[in-house]
Amino acid sequence: MSRGGIGVDRVPPIRNRVATRRATVTPSDPTCRRGERGGDAARPRPGVTSRSASPTRTKSPKSPSTRSKSAKKKPAQKKPAKPARKTGATAAKTEKKTRGKTSPKTTAKAVSGRSSATDKAADKKPTSKGSAAKKTSAKKPAPKKPSKTTTAAAPAPPNPEVSRAPVPAAKGKRRRTPAAPAARPLPTPSWEPAEKGPKVVLESPAKINLNLEVLGQRGDGYHSIRSILVPISLHDTITIAPGGRKLSFHGGQGAPKDEGNLAYRAAVALADHAGGGRGVEIRIVKRIPIAAGLGGGSSNAATVLAALNELWGLGLDGPALEKIGLTLGSDVPFFLRRGMNVATGRGEVLEAVPNRLRLEIVLVNPPVKVSSEWAYANVPEELTRSGSSTSMIKVALASGRVELLGRHLSNDLEPGVRARHPVVGQIAKKLESAGALGVLMSGSGPTVFGIAADAESADRIAEKLSGDKWKVFRAHTLG
Repeated sequence: MSRGGIGVDRVPPIRNRVATRRATVTPSDPTCRRGERGGDAARPRPGVTSRSASPTRTKSPKSPSTRSKSAKKKPAQKKPAKPARKTGATAAKTEKKTRGKTSPKTTAKAVSGRSSATDKAADKKPTSKGSAAKKTSAKKPAPKKPSKTTTAAAPAPPNPEVSRAPVPAAKGKRRRTPAAPAARPLPTPSWEPAEKGPKVVLESPAKINLNLEVLGQRGDGYHSIRSILVPISLHDTITIAPGGRKLSFHGGQGAPKDEGNLAYRAAVALADHAGGGRGVEIRIVKRIPIAAGLGGGSSNAATVLAALNELWGLGLDGPALEKIGLTLGSDVPFFLRRGMNVATGRGEVLEAVPNRLRLEIVLVNPPVKVSSEWAYANVPEELTRSGSSTSMIKVALASGRVELLGRHLSNDLEPGVRARHPVVGQIAKKLESAGALGVLMSGSGPTVFGIAADAESADRIAEKLSGDKWKVFRAHTLG
């Protein structure tokens, strides 16, 4: 029997074909496994269902040439392995990218079910087992980079700006310390009208530090120090006049007004402590440079506290006034005592220093401002101090030896301020070349002073430096 001119007996029965295939495939041969593509044993026969291919039914026999071409194309019908299934945000992200990048040609191929790569593979003749295995491995899709939205992606490295591990400070690096505690909220005491009375005119002196040693950071945000403080003849003038219904305050040219001024806060704090204040007018004439390391604000606060305590008849003793003054600033207790003192703690523990010297000094103030908080936050991590200078300065003051005193002046805040403001170093060099026996930045700076051998020498030094773009003052120590 024949159909279309081709005998049916040419096609072997299905049982015979299966038996032939089982006989051909040897399980012990690792290169010829069942269902493996490539090689004669792995090549599917027409009409036989393969495990790796989708099941198909045998169609009506065709011409030998057609059947031969179909046999060659059969291996290409094997569908490529599907990539790992994506879920969640990754699948949505991948689908979104595919939609954006798909061209019309690619879309058409996807609809037809065959890609150009599949067409080329179908037209090629199957090669040997080894080469086919290599090609199969080469055709494996390259691992895709993890999507940014993948939930299982590795955590990104920490932002150095947000979280940074502690790094040991290098030599010369500035120490970043917490800022000093903010000032307490200003109380609002009641004020009683007062009759006008006689004015009181007072001098509010500046100070210099003969040395300043930063001993460490305290738990309250301040620094522990050891310093010898000396009041000097440079001063502001404060006029206090009773009368009026409330506090009338004039802080002076360039000085902070109202709550920003320590003298104003001192008057309010004392009135609050007394349960109410009386009308008074306070007027300040400034001569001490502001934010210059000379303690002008603290001195004004101490002067106002002492004057109002007497004017209002409160009768507070020294320790009580110092306690109120410490809430305003660390140097206020020193200005309440006056005289030369060694200050320890945060500056409130004071000890009088025996002194036989009246120092003639020249002060030079450049046109820059330095806050105490910044100066203490920029103390060098490693100081080159060879030892405490306090004991040697005490010996020099008690013995009246100016040259010895000039050799032991020191300030731990000066290196940091010099690095930020080179003018401080320039002034120090000019004072030394002009004949000063000792030169030092006072307090948190930037004012620099030089100690002269006598008043005449001090006048000559001041004259030499007066032509530059900074303020020069002649003064002497008090007490």
